[in-house]
Amino acid sequence: MIPPDIMFFLQQQRRRDMVRQAEQARLVRAVRRRPERSGRVFQRVLWLAGSALLSWGCALQRAGHTMVVAEKGCCVCQP
Repeated sequence: MIPPDIMFFLQQQRRRDMVRQAEQARLVRAVRRRPERSGRVFQRVLWLAGSALLSWGCALQRAGHTMVVAEKGCCVCQP
């Protein structure tokens, strides 16, 4: 039979291992989530900046009464 103090030590060691594994799993999940969020925010900022630049460009073209044709051959701004 195993002495009680050794059983207590084994239980403590097992609990420490389980806590360490849980902490490691949480850290892995947190690291995996961060790039996705920052990437989404970055994409949103780029989309907003692009939309603002496009609207400013169209306003400038309308003010100068010119029409610019995009590289693909379609009109970017409405006349």
